[in-house]
Amino acid sequence: GCPVCVTAQSDLDAFLAQAAARPRQPIIADQKSGVRTYRDLVTAVFVLKPIIEKLPGEYVGIMMPASVGAVVLTLATLACGKTAVMVNWTTGVRTIRHSLDSLGVRTVLSARELTTKLAGLGTDLTEIQDRLLYVEDVAGSLRPLDKLKAAIRSYTGRASLARVPQREVAVVLFTSGSESVPKAVPLTHTNLLTNVGDILHMGQLEERDVLMGLLPPFHSFGLTATLLLPLCIGMRTAYHANPTEAALIARQIDAYRATVIFATP
Repeated sequence: GCPVCVTAQSDLDAFLAQAAARPRQPIIADQKSGVRTYRDLVTAVFVLKPIIEKLPGEYVGIMMPASVGAVVLTLATLACGKTAVMVNWTTGVRTIRHSLDSLGVRTVLSARELTTKLAGLGTDLTEIQDRLLYVEDVAGSLRPLDKLKAAIRSYTGRASLARVPQREVAVVLFTSGSESVPKAVPLTHTNLLTNVGDILHMGQLEERDVLMGLLPPFHSFGLTATLLLPLCIGMRTAYHANPTEAALIARQIDAYRATVIFATP
């Protein structure tokens, strides 16, 4: 089971409990961002929190592949008391726009690297271009002083994150749209923490395991098993953005000494 999942009031609480217990532990990694500890993640949340707090509305779109960036953006959104809306870019821009409009999502956090790759594959996101806020632009706007303040607060201000009122709905996913238009699926903190505990009951997972995270966060199992579960139980996880690149994934499994992969059938 997952003791933290039972006692935590929210997904953010579960993460903060582990961050307090093991701040120096490396927890997630990818080829672009390198290895990040719990303290690194708390620092990143403090860096992004003032920016996300200023975004309009209670919903913040996140369009990211399995990555360190996806984890950080999700945590930072929750740390602002907002609901994260996971955007499925495989459904086409009209479906994406309908999904965003159904909730009134005005800003989608994404990466130029992803949208450039999608453009190369024929996915034109022009219709939602005015809603996209790129993490590369956000990073470029940060001052050294902002980063220093965030680093200090990772030591002194973690309790302030725990006091942020959480909305009942933590995350919204969307159905594939195979039956007419996609439907919004609101998931509460209790939904997600319960499912994390369910996974642990089903599988023989231990802290010494290393997870290879491939499933995107807009995928229900990707969100629960490869994004939230590692943070809640302290299982080290390495991410790869494209689950179809078998040869690259095989090399990364070897490099990170991964012992577990979650995948679709």
